[in-house]
Amino acid sequence: MALRVLFADDDPIIRGAISRSLEAHPEVELIASVADGIQALEVLGKRHVQIALLDVRMPRLDGVETAEVIRKLYPDVTVVMFTSFEQKSALGRALAAGAKGFLTKDIPINELVRELYRAYQGEDVISPKPTSVLVDTMRNSAQHWREDQDFIRKVEDLPSYLAPILDRLVMAHSYREIAVELELKESTVRSYATQVYTLTGCKNRAELAVRAMRAGYQPVLDGEQSRPEQRRELGECCFRVK
Repeated sequence: MALRVLFADDDPIIRGAISRSLEAHPEVELIASVADGIQALEVLGKRHVQIALLDVRMPRLDGVETAEVIRKLYPDVTVVMFTSFEQKSALGRALAAGAKGFLTKDIPINELVRELYRAYQGEDVISPKPTSVLVDTMRNSAQHWREDQDFIRKVEDLPSYLAPILDRLVMAHSYREIAVELELKESTVRSYATQVYTLTGCKNRAELAVRAMRAGYQPVLDGEQSRPEQRRELGECCFRVK
């Protein structure tokens, strides 16, 4: 039985070429060929469709937004994204929207139909370029996870008198503000900040804030009430420095 396909692409040249190829293929029944997501949803409300092949970039309602609506209103329709892959960020959005495939427009028609059948049967189908991006993303995520864990370990190993300094640096408090809040000399705060940067492996305040945010570190700014032992050690350390 031929696969019932809805095709949406705002480029009339591409839409015409792909539509003619799909219509000529014996294993495909092209139900409709439309120019945007709004038109695609109108077709789905009237006709039985098994596969929605959607261009990523379309006016009024793009492919990803259309996929999200299809997942809610027509869960039995399998969505496959069709793109020139100029927008790499669309890959994650499309997969999150429930798309079963992400195919690039340079795919030969016979291979396209084969991948559509695989998607309809429940397989995830992704062209080589998007696959490469996924691999790179996973590799970068793993690297960031290791770096984040290393940062958290370094934070946990900080002397407790540096904790309130760390928290306020992460919250972008100035050295003068920190000195006033903790009743310290500004020169002492600068010295402690340097220790924080060194011990956490950060070059400056900006890098510290970025790494803390990425690692999910939550600063505590309740001062003496939250960290009496840290405040006590801070005072003792200041006394020793003086």
